[in-house]
Amino acid sequence: MEVETKIPSSLSSPGFLLFSSICQRTVPEQLHSRNDLVSSPLHSRVNGWSFPLHSFQCIALLLYTYLALVGFGIYIPLLPHEWKYAAYTVSFFPGIGILFAHHLVTHLVAITIDPADQNVLTKKDYNNPMPVFDRSRHGHVIQNQHCYLCEVDVGPKAKHCSACNKCIADFDHHCKWLNNCVGIFRNLSGSINLQGQTQQTGPTSFWGLTCARSVVWRT
Repeated sequence: MEVETKIPSSLSSPGFLLFSSICQRTVPEQLHSRNDLVSSPLHSRVNGWSFPLHSFQCIALLLYTYLALVGFGIYIPLLPHEWKYAAYTVSFFPGIGILFAHHLVTHLVAITIDPADQNVLTKKDYNNPMPVFDRSRHGHVIQNQHCYLCEVDVGPKAKHCSACNKCIADFDHHCKWLNNCVGIFRNLSGSINLQGQTQQTGPTSFWGLTCARSVVWRT
């Protein structure tokens, strides 16, 4: 005996059906495996200068330029005359100017370097588009240290980055501030850069407060 189930008219209205269809939509599956690939670009990116540029990368470069211009172009010129030349001397030779230059060089190196696996660097042509990964044939992008997208054998710690669309040697993470991947070759430069930023923070803060105080006294 079949029992007929009647759906209330309120549940069959167009508004409810639309709301129901929205609620039933699912978000893309979150892939946590180190070998999974998600929505990669058509071509592999060479380094942090490859398009598209990331907004965080632009903010970092603009912030560095702003601090340099404000520090050397505004703070020092506003110092009393007898302090001005001493401030320029201290800044550019043994002090803050060197740290600024150190930070800029290491930051640009980290953006410019290609962190790809050695086999990728040797065999890959960045002008050729990347193939589409077929999950029906392979469970992961990298299996048995072979990448089915880059079509090369890679190191045991390599990962195929979805943002750069290539295998990164000793992958650590994809840095939005650099718009590039951080691997073993840039971990050293990153640590040196961090040390430079730490050394720069104290003198820069003291220098800025001293300049501001002198300007207030003059006014």
